[in-house]
Amino acid sequence: SQIQDAISFTLAEFLRGIFTLVIGLVFIFMISQKLALVMLAVVPVIAVLAVLFGKRIRKMSKKAQDQLAESGTIVQETFQGITVVKAFTSEFHEVGRYVKSIYAVVDTAITNARYRGAFVSFMIFSVFGAIAFVIWYGAIMIQNGQLTIGLLTTFVIFTMFVGGTFM
Repeated sequence: SQIQDAISFTLAEFLRGIFTLVIGLVFIFMISQKLALVMLAVVPVIAVLAVLFGKRIRKMSKKAQDQLAESGTIVQETFQGITVVKAFTSEFHEVGRYVKSIYAVVDTAITNARYRGAFVSFMIFSVFGAIAFVIWYGAIMIQNGQLTIGLLTTFVIFTMFVGGTFM
């Protein structure tokens, strides 16, 4: 399933993202190199924080998968040794082991969801913050006669495409 997702979905999304990013950056630099450099100044900070969040999220996902596999192993062992479990009347013990294992999976999944939520919130805030900064700086450039309102609007639209792809 993971290989199929990687080949069909992830590869297609990656290629689409690369094309959108490259074409968007070309148009952005054609409109205003100065404004493009201002916009791209925030990219390294966002990228470093995204890598840190990504590592943490991957660790949590792997931990959840391992815990889920452990829960499956508990069930499998219990069913395979059902005669032993019955002979020693340890059904409640086995149920307790399984419930404890499932609760650990749920706790890890909730923590992972919180990290993912924080990551997505951070990325959205960063992208829209960068766009707001670009609009503010573009307004200053319009006042100085270095840019027109139409070019700033076009720049912001392409910036949103690039920011969405980067996110």
